[in-house]
Amino acid sequence: MRTFLRQKRVKDPDADIDMVPIMNMFMVLIPFLLSSASFFDINAIHTSVPVSQTKVDEGRSKANTDKTIIPVIEIQGKKIEMYALSDNLEDKELVKWDMSFTKEGAHFPLEKMQIYLQDMKKRYPKSDTIIVIPDDKILYETIIQTMDIARNSEPNPLFPNVVLSDKI
Repeated sequence: MRTFLRQKRVKDPDADIDMVPIMNMFMVLIPFLLSSASFFDINAIHTSVPVSQTKVDEGRSKANTDKTIIPVIEIQGKKIEMYALSDNLEDKELVKWDMSFTKEGAHFPLEKMQIYLQDMKKRYPKSDTIIVIPDDKILYETIIQTMDIARNSEPNPLFPNVVLSDKI
């Protein structure tokens, strides 16, 4: 029995782990990962934060052309609700801008919304902010199309500052 234990001790020398193959693998892998990471491109949608309208001069007359209005577009499941907010307009004038468009088939009537926004911009040329409030189940494509119509209308941009919001 003693001879068996002696032979076992003799046969178990301390073995060193060869780290060279692992280091070679990392030397090849790290530059490859760094070079492939530079091809990853992230796109962003530029939006703004809601800004409170302030009255610059309260002594001005009400027939002033510097009045601004903020259109609000609520995209719901089967319709689009549109209305306006303003710090320097009366409620009876804001009620004129309340409008609703129902979904036509599978798509929203974005052309009607564009005409509505163009009329609003003609009436209040100093306005540059719009608030878009999409419902939870609205497709991403519909939100982007709404933002594009609100921003980029030919020949002049309508409302360049698009604010995405949630229902308050």
